[in-house]
Amino acid sequence: MDNGKTNSEHSTVEEPNLPVEEPNSVSPADDNQAVENIEQPSAVKEWPWLKYIDIGESLRPGIAVVLFYHEDCPDCAEAIPLYEQMNSELAGSEDAIRIAFVEIPPFGDPEDSPIPPDSNCLAGKLHPEEPVFVTTPFVVVTVDGSVVNIWDGRAPDLDEILEAVLADDG
Repeated sequence: MDNGKTNSEHSTVEEPNLPVEEPNSVSPADDNQAVENIEQPSAVKEWPWLKYIDIGESLRPGIAVVLFYHEDCPDCAEAIPLYEQMNSELAGSEDAIRIAFVEIPPFGDPEDSPIPPDSNCLAGKLHPEEPVFVTTPFVVVTVDGSVVNIWDGRAPDLDEILEAVLADDG
């Protein structure tokens, strides 16, 4: 959702004290702070944040696209309907890519949630006692619980997500 806004216009919260496993290489892709081409360590490890997400168990198997959002983030509100559409397009098989929305504390009023009440996407919350510093939207793609790619401060489109997943298969 790059609409020319600076990162200062995004909701920012603290990153958990337990970082994502250190990759062998990380190279910024553009000025939007997207982090592309993350190589997993030789011994692939599970993403530690899963234990701090209330729906973490549901995110472990298969491919998951996790969009972290804050209820008052305008870019998140713009991305969520697009990810709902992505979920509809990808649904249909046991092996389908799962889309999840995870709210970052402080939590807003449920009535003001940008997640539609009839959403078919997974929805959860990050544990409120784990401080995080990320710029929302913050998107993580995992395969079997291991991080494949992350985007900080923007929500990638379906082509970017599929490219990351296919690159991991290679």
